[in-house]
Amino acid sequence: MKSVAVTLLASTCWTMALPAWGQDIVPPDVMTLSPTGVNLSDGSFIYNQTDLKIGSLSLERFATGGPLHDDYIMPFGYHSGNNFDIYVKERETTSKYPPRRVYRGIVHIGNSAVATYDLVFAVSPTFISPNNDDAFSGILEQSGGVYIFTDQAGTVYTFDGASNGLQNIANIVYANGRKLTFTSNASNHTRLITSSDGYAIVLQYSGSFISGACGFDLAQTYVSSATTCTGATLK
Repeated sequence: MKSVAVTLLASTCWTMALPAWGQDIVPPDVMTLSPTGVNLSDGSFIYNQTDLKIGSLSLERFATGGPLHDDYIMPFGYHSGNNFDIYVKERETTSKYPPRRVYRGIVHIGNSAVATYDLVFAVSPTFISPNNDDAFSGILEQSGGVYIFTDQAGTVYTFDGASNGLQNIANIVYANGRKLTFTSNASNHTRLITSSDGYAIVLQYSGSFISGACGFDLAQTYVSSATTCTGATLK
C-alpha cells in the first residue's frame, strides 16, 4: 500500500560554497534548569530516575509538569511516566487564521512530544506535513492506517494501528538491527517489552497505574504477556 511521508532534504547542491557567516546556524535545544529541577524556559519541572535495568533494557521513571507537556498517559501518577510511554495521538483543534477545524498528529516518545504534524484525512492515504520545526527531526508516515515514525538516527517506531485517535507503540527497530517488541494488556497498557538481544521487562498494573516491574534474562526464563513479577529475582 502506498504511504505518504514528509522529510527534509539532508543536503542541497550549491555551485559555490557559502561563507561561514552566510550559513544557517541551528543551535541545539538547551534546557536551563534551576538547582531544584525547574526548566526556566517553560516553567516545567523535570525529575528522572532509573528504577530497573537488565541487559540493554531499563525502566526510567520521570516526573514532568508545565503547560508544554502532554498529560494523556500517566502510568506513575499525574504528569509522571516512563521511557516506554511512546504513542501517536491525533488531536482535533481550531486554527485561528482562518478559523477552521484542523487535526494534528503528535509523536510522543518518553517524556516529551518530539514532533507535531498536520493531518489531512480527506485524502487517502492521510496527507501528513510538518506543523513545527521539531517535525523535521524525523519522518511520520501512515501505511494501512498504521503510523510509522523514523528519527534522524534511523530508529523506526511502528505503532499499533488503533483507530480511536491514539496509537501505542508496537515495535522499535534501531539502526543496528536491535528490535523491541511491545505487548499490551486488555486495557491497552504496555504489559511486556521484549528485546531481540534476549531481555524482557514486565509491567504490572493496579487499574491504570503501574504497580510493579521486573526484568528477565530470556536465556534463563520463558516470558509471555501472562508472566507476573511474583518470584522474579530482579524487581
